[in-house]
This record gives sequence, structure tokens and C-alpha cells, in this order.
Amino acid sequence: MWKHSSFGEYEVRSAYNILLKDEALKSPVELRPPHIPADVWQLIWKVKTPHKVNLFVWKLMQDFIPTFLTLKNRGISTRSICPICDEGDESTSHLFLHCAFARACWHGSTLPIHTSDLSNTSLQIWLSNIILNFKQMDQVRMDYLRSVFTFLWTIWNHRNLVIHDGITPNPIEVILTAHTLPCWLKEAYEKKESHDNSHRGNYSAYQNIGGPWDLIVKVAGARTKRPRRTAFAYEATDLQGIVIFLGTASSGASIANAAAQEALVEVVVKAKGLGFCRILFMCSSRRLAQVCNFNYTPSCKVLFVSRAILGYVYSAAKTTTNVPGPSGRARI
Repeated sequence: MWKHSSFGEYEVRSAYNILLKDEALKSPVELRPPHIPADVWQLIWKVKTPHKVNLFVWKLMQDFIPTFLTLKNRGISTRSICPICDEGDESTSHLFLHCAFARACWHGSTLPIHTSDLSNTSLQIWLSNIILNFKQMDQVRMDYLRSVFTFLWTIWNHRNLVIHDGITPNPIEVILTAHTLPCWLKEAYEKKESHDNSHRGNYSAYQNIGGPWDLIVKVAGARTKRPRRTAFAYEATDLQGIVIFLGTASSGASIANAAAQEALVEVVVKAKGLGFCRILFMCSSRRLAQVCNFNYTPSCKVLFVSRAILGYVYSAAKTTTNVPGPSGRARI
């Protein structure tokens, strides 16, 4: 009889929650993360930004971002002073709200955010209130949250460049980058929605290409020359054109074809986990299609198509090359 369950049955979830509560009670009060409403965790993933940006915000809300103060509190021997202003401990609240550099960035942005009014507010509470206030997620609210998320992301990446590459802190660079990224992301998602509306229901023709197929997947890789960055994007739909899953990410590959190949592997793993067995891939690389089809299996095929067919998927991959990797530097 499991006393922590209303049905008397043991549940891994309830045991995990008990362990979390015990761990939180053992830690000092000042180190305990603030309580975040459950709705916030779901709303984070609904904001239309690349998955890595949503994941970054999720970690930020958990206070998992490795600031110097967080590392010191975890027993790592390091100085906790902010590397940008050199005035206070580098906590998440200090780095993103209270640091003189962060205040200059927010002040120069077009967002109606006045960090001088948030001197006694933690970043997690402030951000959760913003997310809850924009819960309805209409176009205006979506654009606002996208801008806030990308602004936080840009500050973090600039901070990493200061530490790892030794650049001089420059609020103007953060402001310009943070203003440009939401425009690119908005354009990519609008192209996706336009593409979905114009092509929904037109996938039955693919049943005759060695099919019928369970899943139709568009895959694209992209690369920029300066700086050298690669990324990939994909979209998986069923035969009715309904999107099953999609994704985009920076890549460690040196060429676009290798980035697209990473996407193929990621899609296969995800599709198999969802129970899809027969997958038709579409990509704009003739070479990749030839290599993948050399050892052809009836359950998987790669079809060479033009970039026009890939539509917004290629645009999303190209856009993602403009977003630095999590470390603040492009992975090459």
C-alpha cells in the first residue's frame, strides 16, 4: 500500500515529487528556486522560437543556467563576480535584469520593460508573470514573447562571447541582434503556416512512390560562409498533410549535406519512437539521396526534390544558421 497515492498504488511520479521536495527542504532558503505556476511550463513551449531558445528559457526558469554564482553554489571553485560589470554576484537575476549592461540593453530595446522597477524581483518570478499575462497567445502577444525570449537568449550568448572570446561588452550589438532575430523567426513561421494552408491534403500522390508511406518528411540543411555555421530543419506530416512533429537546430557539421544527414538520423529515431515505420524523406541534395538509397530498404526512402518543394523548411534551416550555438559560439 503506497500511502502517497490516493489509489494506494505506487507511482514513479509521486516518488519523484517526494524526492524533489525533500531535496528542496535540505537546501538553504536563499538557494531554493521560486514556485512557478504549472501553466508557465506548458506556455514556454508554445512560443514560436527555435527549440533551443525554448529550452534555454525553460532552463532559465529552473535556474539551471551555469552562471558563476550557480556554479559556486554547486561546489565548483570559481569566482562569482559578474564578468561584465564586475560589481555583483552573477546570478540569473543579476545577469539578465540588474546588471548595468543588462539595463542598458533593455533600455535600448523597443520592449516596454523598465528593469529599474524590478530591483527586488527575481528573474523567474518576473518572467513567469510576463508569460501568464500573455496566456491567450494571439499574434501580438506571440510577437512580444518571441522578442523577450530572443532578447534573453542574445544576452546569454553575448555574455559567453565576453568570457570565452574576450570581446568587449557592447549593448548595441545585443540590441541589434535581438531585434533582427524575431523578424527572421516570424517570417519563417509565417511561411510555414502559408505552406500548410496551401498544401494540406495534397499528399496522397506519395502513396504511389514505393508506398503507401506512414510519414512524409521534408529535410533541409543550410550553411553560411561568414561566420561558418550549419543548421538543419525538418517537418514530418502524415498523408493528409497534418504536421506530426518538426524541429530545427544548429549542427556541428562542416557542410550542409552532413547537417541534413544529422536531421535524417534525428527524424528516424523520433519517428520510430512514435510508431511510424515507413518513412519517405524529401531533400534538395541529390548526393545525399543517392548515398541513402544505395542500401535501399522498403521502410525508408530519400527522394530528391527542389528547394521550392521544401519551402519554409529550407528557410527555417537557413534562419537557424544565424542563431549561435548554446555556448555562444558557432559549432564548426
